[in-house]
Amino acid sequence: MSTATLSAKRAGTAHTADRIASVDIIRGVVMVLMAIDHVRVYSGLPAGGATIGIFFTRWITHFCAPAFLFLAGTSAFLYTRTHADLSRQLLIRGAWLILLELTVLRVAWTFNLDFAGHEMAGVIWVIGWCMILMAGLITLPVAAVGAIGVIIIAAHNLLDSYVAALVPTLGNDSGAALWKILYVAFFAGPIELLRSSFADFSEQSLPEVVDLTEAGKTIGHDAMYVDPRELHRIDDGRILRYDLTLPLLLTVRYNGRPLRLWTSGKAYRAGQVDAMHLEAFHQAEALWLDERGRLNPWQLTGRVLQSVDRVLPGRIVKIVPTEYAMCSQAWELEVDNDGQWSEVLAWGVFTDRIVRHLGGDPSRHIACGVGYGLERLAMLRYGIDDVRKIDVASVA
Repeated sequence: MSTATLSAKRAGTAHTADRIASVDIIRGVVMVLMAIDHVRVYSGLPAGGATIGIFFTRWITHFCAPAFLFLAGTSAFLYTRTHADLSRQLLIRGAWLILLELTVLRVAWTFNLDFAGHEMAGVIWVIGWCMILMAGLITLPVAAVGAIGVIIIAAHNLLDSYVAALVPTLGNDSGAALWKILYVAFFAGPIELLRSSFADFSEQSLPEVVDLTEAGKTIGHDAMYVDPRELHRIDDGRILRYDLTLPLLLTVRYNGRPLRLWTSGKAYRAGQVDAMHLEAFHQAEALWLDERGRLNPWQLTGRVLQSVDRVLPGRIVKIVPTEYAMCSQAWELEVDNDGQWSEVLAWGVFTDRIVRHLGGDPSRHIACGVGYGLERLAMLRYGIDDVRKIDVASVA
């Protein structure tokens, strides 16, 4: 064996011995947990989950991002034991992480190459910028770094009330972009703005698969308003949900307390994909059931108009009466888009039959619901002319 080969083997052994196994093990466990939750995201299951297993899968992953950031800081500290160029390494690695987040990881999440149309940034983006900031912070005294850390942690939620009022006013100018990068992030998205108008509503998880045979025994025919050819069939009796209304009405029941429920997720319809339609798209839905003396359709209408104004402040809208078999009264909301009207949601009052199915007494109770098309709202908010630029999805 040559002297060069022996020296190389010794160097490799020494490098391995320098690593702390516990750090690598924790990092590996966190990566596995994060990968499991990413599978949940790709499958379209809501974060709350429909089962205890799914719930805890999401719950445990709340520790993943903090663990990644903590271990990145730990590794930086350990690096200083044997190297003197920590600032340079942090700058280079941080820049690489940001680049990968905006390119490779963005494509992996969206399967969309239209970088000019929209961008996304998540945990890897955060870690990258934290490394770049740390490259400068390590030159400060330890007491100063500690004080900055305490301020960030202690003051983190102090801006929440201000941001809640600020978010609806944010546009696409440079000042708004800076707010989104530094603090607001995804809180400025349409679904969060809509949700703020229903803050007193509870989150409800729904199944993605609907048993039409069972649904037909109760309200399935009342809630069926799409062409049967648009249904994504799993087998003779089951389909992927074509909206959120039917699974919501099949899942929940009135038990003496008002129903105020909010849900969101994917829906699936077979058909022609074009500038306004996808096979897999996103909806948000609210259901409100209460005694007639405490609820009327105009209360929900007020919330609907408020929620749309938060997403599209100052836009001209019109209310158009429509019909659904499951509703005694129903309306659509259309938004003016440079002279063209775009439908973004529908809401209405459910029939007595639906109220009875939910467990209410039609003589005493009333039930209302609203369904939002999230891609339509995003297109109007961000000036996107083709829904395929937001997402491209196909269900075989």
